[in-house]
Amino acid sequence: MLIKETYARTYADSVCGVRFINLTQGDTPISVNLQGSSNGSESASLAYKAYGNFKQYPAKKINGSYTFEFRNATTGDLISSYKLTTPYFHNVTLALRGTIGGSTGVILDNDY
Repeated sequence: MLIKETYARTYADSVCGVRFINLTQGDTPISVNLQGSSNGSESASLAYKAYGNFKQYPAKKINGSYTFEFRNATTGDLISSYKLTTPYFHNVTLALRGTIGGSTGVILDNDY
């Protein structure tokens, strides 16, 4: 999947940008939330090959990592989770790949 990027922002403070992509085969939309938050708190519903915009997160020593949960947007069932070590001053993309109900995993792409 290719995305033509237009980076309109550079981060001057201790923040990073994170976005999510659904690369799971099939017609099941996914949602993403921070661990402990409500389902879809970060992205409510991503269809196959859909992606969101970069969302800013604090990237200070106290925010050294975030755990994101990828869920079935319809049922709320947990598909996979990923602990992201906070990247300082740049963007990253987390892409859920595989087959829901089969093998899945998360791909990290550093978008500098």
